[in-house]
Amino acid sequence: MKSNQTSIKKNLSEISVSRETTINKPQIKIAKKLSEISIIRKIGIEFIGAFLGVLIALFVSNWRDNYKQDKFIESVIQSIYLNNQENNEKVKIQTVHLRKQIDTVNLYLKDEQLTLLKLIKKNNGLQTNMMSFTGWTVLGRSKLISEIDYELISTLTNNNDQYDVFRKKLEFVMGLLYEKPSSTLNEDKIRLLLGFNDLENSSEILEEETVKIDSLLKVKYPKLITDFTGVQGQIVEKGLAAQ
Repeated sequence: MKSNQTSIKKNLSEISVSRETTINKPQIKIAKKLSEISIIRKIGIEFIGAFLGVLIALFVSNWRDNYKQDKFIESVIQSIYLNNQENNEKVKIQTVHLRKQIDTVNLYLKDEQLTLLKLIKKNNGLQTNMMSFTGWTVLGRSKLISEIDYELISTLTNNNDQYDVFRKKLEFVMGLLYEKPSSTLNEDKIRLLLGFNDLENSSEILEEETVKIDSLLKVKYPKLITDFTGVQGQIVEKGLAAQ
């Protein structure tokens, strides 16, 4: 009898354990899935956070680079504008002087007593002005030159080339004066006259180029030039007021 009771208890115990095992298996699976989801979610959040951090860093870096580029272009355009304003004034004075030299040489072309040196001195010597290309030189060495308007770049390049031509013509005239300062020959005066004519023509071209550059700058970069000239005007007014 006792053995039967013991057997029954044992069977009941086994059934109880079997039931608990059957019930706990789904719960364990759910717990595992929840744990996996939690881990994935955590990794996802960390990844998104890191990704957003990289994007923000790139955005800030690009913004800084663009800001620096914009400021560089602004400063270069302003420098080119100032250089061009100065060059225009210099070339105007130079052209007038060369015209006077041409008139003087024509007037004394057949004077056999007047040397080339004395002929030049009648108009206070040979006066030419150095042109400034600081802004253009800086831009030409920069990779950002591609960001500048093509027509403006083309005109600036041509202006610089024309100035090189002018300097070569000037070297010819200076060479003639150094070689034959005391010459009174008509043929040497004709050579001098031709040299002055070439210089005057180049000077006129340079004057036209500076006018074109000024126009292009005001058309292509109107706000920048307007703001810049406005600041210049304020500086001049303050200077006059201080006097």
